[in-house]
Amino acid sequence: MNRTMGWPHILTSRRWEDDTFGANSYAGFGGNPYDLETTDKGPTNYQEIRQHMEAYRNKPSIYEERHTYNRWKCWPGRVPDMDRLNETGCRRLIWWETMAGGMGGFFGHFSDLLNKYGPFLANGPCGYHPDSLKQVFRTHKEFWKNGRLKLSMSPDNSLVIGATGYCLVGADKKHFVFFVEDADSVTVDLNGMPDSQPVISVDTKMDYCEIDRGTLSAGIHTIHLSRTSDWALDGRLSQALISEYSSGSITSSTSLGWTLERMSYSLLATILSTDQATPELEAILVRHTGQVGRHVSTLEELTASATGIDEFQNYLVRENFIYMEDISPAARTRAFEWLKARGLAPDGYDPLAPLKERRDVLRSVEKSLDIE
Repeated sequence: MNRTMGWPHILTSRRWEDDTFGANSYAGFGGNPYDLETTDKGPTNYQEIRQHMEAYRNKPSIYEERHTYNRWKCWPGRVPDMDRLNETGCRRLIWWETMAGGMGGFFGHFSDLLNKYGPFLANGPCGYHPDSLKQVFRTHKEFWKNGRLKLSMSPDNSLVIGATGYCLVGADKKHFVFFVEDADSVTVDLNGMPDSQPVISVDTKMDYCEIDRGTLSAGIHTIHLSRTSDWALDGRLSQALISEYSSGSITSSTSLGWTLERMSYSLLATILSTDQATPELEAILVRHTGQVGRHVSTLEELTASATGIDEFQNYLVRENFIYMEDISPAARTRAFEWLKARGLAPDGYDPLAPLKERRDVLRSVEKSLDIE
């Protein structure tokens, strides 16, 4: 088949184990004389998925049964747990499969044309995911898309303390990912981690949004989350930097410096946009970017447009010069103080002076001030 198709595919056959197959494919109804199958209408839980992953470590594994929304509520026969694939069950199943080490799964829709076990209709109770479930699947995809799941990682749930949760950890202990259920706090064991890492959390029930949880060193730490939910946690900045380095875009100390600065500002902009910023973080942004740090959209635009540190600083000078004409006295003052600290503030300018006086000063120096 591979010769016919022209390039190697992972070929398999559901429920049969064979050394020539590229993956182990599990049937999902139990009680049959098959080589590979889950419990009835399974998998039942994370532990079953982990058991299947551990049993065959020489090749990928996949559950080929269709785990569509509320499938078992519409099943014609008896089902041990009809609610297993409700919204909570679907969301947790895709996270369990990942946190067990990367089990494949089927989370799409039944086709109306291949609808033997209906009623999987657009307006029916089964099969078609509601918008809220599509949202959390997108969150799952966004969390894992930048290479967080690595072949060197393995499950070690003993590193989760005081909550129902799961952990994937790299062999070198440089990379930890946690997933916890129904928790507003969790204690994690980071012993053996060689360097401190900034940690972010993502509420897996919501649109994808990273929330800063500070920088943690090796040891045992309790992380307080903002509300009870199912949370994923990871070291965001370092992982993003590793991904960018692997892409080959970091070729010098200069590009490394700009990458670190750009990612830091992007992370801070994300925190600001979710109203999770502390007064200390807001003060850091104002100190380094002036009035720009009070406007998330402007900060994001500048970091996306700049190609290096020097260009980014020129953008900041230009924008803060513009903010000295803002209607808000506080905005004008922040912009002026930032420029003054860098020796770029116009002589004679007073952010609290009358409008005409401020404009006269700005117009007199505008042509001579190099802000390009």
